[in-house]
Amino acid sequence: MTDPRTPIFWRRVQHGQNDLKRGASIAEAALNAGFADQAHFQRTFKRVVAATPNQYRQPSVQQQEHATSGK
Repeated sequence: MTDPRTPIFWRRVQHGQNDLKRGASIAEAALNAGFADQAHFQRTFKRVVAATPNQYRQPSVQQQEHATSGK
């Protein structure tokens, strides 16, 4: 397995985050971000973001992210 700390994985997860923020399904976000399947996206997303894609979509997680990033 490729190391999820590599810049390409960060970029792909960020792409998935943007899709999730726009209301895309997890499967759609996974495919748009270049993952082979939803399960791979979910595992990698959880390692990088420390939350599952479904948890990320919850308002409290997004608010917490904005608070820590200064946005």
